[in-house]
Amino acid sequence: MANFNIEQALSEIKDSSTKQLIEFLLSENNKKSQENITLKNELCALEQRITLQERYSSKDCLIFENLPWDGKEFLPTFITRFLSEYMNFLTNPENFKACHVLGRGQKNTPPAIIVKFVYFHEKNEIYSRKKMLWGDINKMNGRQMFIKERLPPKDKELQVYASDRNLVTRTQNCQVQLLIENNGIRQSIDVNSPKTIDDNITIAVQRKKSRLPMGCRYQTISHNATGY
Repeated sequence: MANFNIEQALSEIKDSSTKQLIEFLLSENNKKSQENITLKNELCALEQRITLQERYSSKDCLIFENLPWDGKEFLPTFITRFLSEYMNFLTNPENFKACHVLGRGQKNTPPAIIVKFVYFHEKNEIYSRKKMLWGDINKMNGRQMFIKERLPPKDKELQVYASDRNLVTRTQNCQVQLLIENNGIRQSIDVNSPKTIDDNITIAVQRKKSRLPMGCRYQTISHNATGY
């Protein structure tokens, strides 16, 4: 279909009243289009500011998933002991601003546990040790235990967007990052929109199927608690 030339079409209109009316409508349409662009830009900027604020409020938090907690032990005490025995990190419940479960969990799957730390350096150090859990199994269900950061909704959507494309991501202080490889060099780049993922999809690192290493540990963190 040939492109429609609005200027040529207007020049061919002989009736001046009709021509003025069309020019007026076109002018109003252009104004509305510009207003829509301005509103979209303002909304995007507002969403970004909200996301930055949510990242800031979440940066002291960690979410622990599939831990062998049977619901009987005082949760902050359990987390303190878990960190000591599994991650070689010594702390105490007084260093938690908050510590509670997220939801009720499911059959053979304990609820996730969120911890908000008083000291950011503690959260940061623990998160840097997350690989220490690799191969550590919750004997209640035989599945891997792991730690992740609490992400704002927009960042969570970006993480899912990349995951649906089988791409490797990580988070750092609640900022989603995409792992790319260019000329044999790997690096992580910040992701703030789906476009970042789309623009780098040809050099993004693909996820591999994960499996537990040989000799994975089946240690428990309590010899007295049941269900571990």
